[in-house]
Amino acid sequence: MTDENEVEVGLVRRAYDQRHRRLSGTRDLQDQQNELLVEAFQHEHNFVQSQVASNKYSRELGNELYQQISTDQLVSFQTIED
Repeated sequence: MTDENEVEVGLVRRAYDQRHRRLSGTRDLQDQQNELLVEAFQHEHNFVQSQVASNKYSRELGNELYQQISTDQLVSFQTIED
């Protein structure tokens, strides 16, 4: 993992972890995991927002990251419903 691909590696790891948890857990456990997943996406949004606010990330990068987080969230929840 490098600084350039850290976000992508994190997304792939999260996808594999999420798939594994869904396939190996009970319904109650899956509900708890889904709640944690929602919380994780909220933390990602908050992190990006703080980085943009402190000028560590440009607005353009922030918007791209928001879009990616939203897409990941949508895909995650569509996968959960399947």
